[in-house]
Amino acid sequence: MRHPGLLATLLCASVFGFSVAAEPPDVQPMSASLIAHAQSMEAQVRREFLSDVGHDARTSDELLLWLDGKTLHTDTLGDEAKDELVQKYGAALGQLVIKEFGGSWVITSSGQGDSMGVDLPVHKVAFVFNRAARRIFNADPIGFHSYFETVASLVHGTPPPSDVEARVR
Repeated sequence: MRHPGLLATLLCASVFGFSVAAEPPDVQPMSASLIAHAQSMEAQVRREFLSDVGHDARTSDELLLWLDGKTLHTDTLGDEAKDELVQKYGAALGQLVIKEFGGSWVITSSGQGDSMGVDLPVHKVAFVFNRAARRIFNADPIGFHSYFETVASLVHGTPPPSDVEARVR
């Protein structure tokens, strides 16, 4: 049984897309072929960054802030193009989370269906594709960089960034 932490963790869970349910979903490792696909999506995102900016991303922050900028104006895209961005950017976010904090790709099954995410070392699942979909399809103001900072706070057991409430509004 997984136990939610402080109220801040609950706020982060509801806003940012982490599992903190009393009864966790069934969690299974993701297949090697899906992991390889996620890795290739991250590589593609890095190539796009290089093409746009002229150099490799030096830090996770640099890449995440670039992703935030790329997703500010997706309202003119069709659903197919948005789906492609969700897959690419969600995979890149997940790979960055795994590289920075550890964890592994998983597929969760619950009464609401299957979802892919990153099982964090603190036994919470970060649903990175859900975050990407909210950002891209719903113009959610909470970006990839903010999500990454929130993952950091969960993994390190520290309060979330002080401006979480402002980001939610």
